[in-house]
Amino acid sequence: MNVYITIGGQGSRMKQISPVDKHLLYYKNKRIIEHLTDIFPSATIIGHKKTANRKETLEQIRHQTNCLIVDCDIIPVGISLKEPADDMIFVFESAKNKYGSVIVANNKLQQVSEKENISNIKCSGAYYVKSMASLLDAMTDVNSIASGMIGATTKKESTFIRLGDVEDYYEAL
Repeated sequence: MNVYITIGGQGSRMKQISPVDKHLLYYKNKRIIEHLTDIFPSATIIGHKKTANRKETLEQIRHQTNCLIVDCDIIPVGISLKEPADDMIFVFESAKNKYGSVIVANNKLQQVSEKENISNIKCSGAYYVKSMASLLDAMTDVNSIASGMIGATTKKESTFIRLGDVEDYYEAL
């Protein structure tokens, strides 16, 4: 399995507390990126060059297969590294409207909304993708990996540490 940690965002949500990129912020005496590379020692970090959107960042690995994509604003404690049979998106339950929402039926991703709160099931920031080319071709929102994963298996998680915005960051500390 190829593991990729994405760091290519604009960093707009955290600029009010720090000018450094999110993955360089500290969480429990280590930078967030260090936590991620401790969990995934063979991971490749993509997005060193700032990009216009997530799709552009992922284009760097278009040719890859069997990929675990992990956003730099979560620490996936307890994640299984067993390769699933199909595409899989990790989701969690939250009533907060700030996360991308999804509709799930029969453990499959049916609908995604990054803007509207369509459910209390949210995207976690971790995705297993069999074919990056297929994902990129299916993405209907250039900033939403989940938009290209309709039909993917969902796996609920409850152990990820969220560090995506100031509220999450302070709550995690």
